[in-house]
Amino acid sequence: MSYAPGIPDFEIQGLALLQRILVTTDGTVTDVLAAAFLEPIELVKLSVTVAPCETAVETLDLRAGSMTMHRRIILRGARSGVKYAYAEVLIAADRLTPALRHDLLEGRTPLGQLWLSHRLETWKERPRVRRRQADGLADHLDVSPQAAVIERTYRTFTGGVPVFAVTEFFPEDGPAHPR
Repeated sequence: MSYAPGIPDFEIQGLALLQRILVTTDGTVTDVLAAAFLEPIELVKLSVTVAPCETAVETLDLRAGSMTMHRRIILRGARSGVKYAYAEVLIAADRLTPALRHDLLEGRTPLGQLWLSHRLETWKERPRVRRRQADGLADHLDVSPQAAVIERTYRTFTGGVPVFAVTEFFPEDGPAHPR
């Protein structure tokens, strides 16, 4: 039986308290991490690309040729340098205001803070959660490629339409210690 309401097929009993909170929160991960580790969290932009999608994107109800933005970021402790989370976000760019698109392209501000500053009304669906091996994500989280990570995927809607498809990754055993 899962103790995480609305998250089927994922057992949270073996996770540490923080990982259980990160898996189930419908708030902003950046704020949860800042409160948990008592340090500001900075966004490290790995890449932000904007391009029309070659094929339809069912997750966001987009037709081929629709403009999308793909953002890859790390959430890192501003003082400690610890990499707490890695995220990839696929965005229906044409469904956003020009100002919000601009701020997303700059890549300096976490999504939750952008939603607040742009007064974007959002609704998040319940996440799909699974364990997996870090593999190619290892450097983004300062873990070994064989380490277990938690993958959390969900969509965020505005006006009943999906706009953001978010996938977040956290080390299952918690973040690596500061260097």
